Amino acid sequence: MIFVNEKDLAFDNVQFQLSAGMYRALCIVIILNHLLEKITACTFAADDIGEGLDYERSSKLVGLILGRTNNSKIQVILTSNDRHLPNSVDVSHWNVLERKGGKVRSYNYSNSKEAFDEFMMTGLSTFDLLTGKMYKGVRSKSK
Repeated sequence: MIFVNEKDLAFDNVQFQLSAGMYRALCIVIILNHLLEKITACTFAADDIGEGLDYERSSKLVGLILGRTNNSKIQVILTSNDRHLPNSVDVSHWNVLERKGGKVRSYNYSNSKEAFDEFMMTGLSTFDLLTGKMYKGVRSKSK
C-alpha cells in the first residue's frame, strides 16, 4: 500500500482513496522515475495525459514529465484533447499529425519552421496553432 502526502493536506492519502486521475498521475511519476534510473534510451508514451485532473495539477504533471526528461535519453510522447497539454508544451516540440485517407502528414518545427516561427509572432495561445491549422502557415489556415 502507498501513502501519498500532499503539501496542502494535514494527513496522508492512502492509495485506494485517491481519485482515478490522481492514481494515474502517481503511476506515471513512478514509471517515469523507474525509466530515469535505468539510464537507457526508451520512449515514454501517455495517452490523454492529465485525464481526471484539474487544470493546475494536469499542467504541473506535464511540466514535471517534461522537466525530468529534458536532457535524458527518454523520448516523450504525450497526447490529449484538452487545452492544457498544447499550452504546456513549447510549439518547437510539437509534432502535428494530419491524416487524409491512408496518408499521414507530419508538421513540426523541423519541416515547417517558417509556419511555426510565423505563428509564434502572433501572440496567440499555442492551442490556436492546432485549432486554426496554423502549422500550415498563418496566412493559409485552411489549406
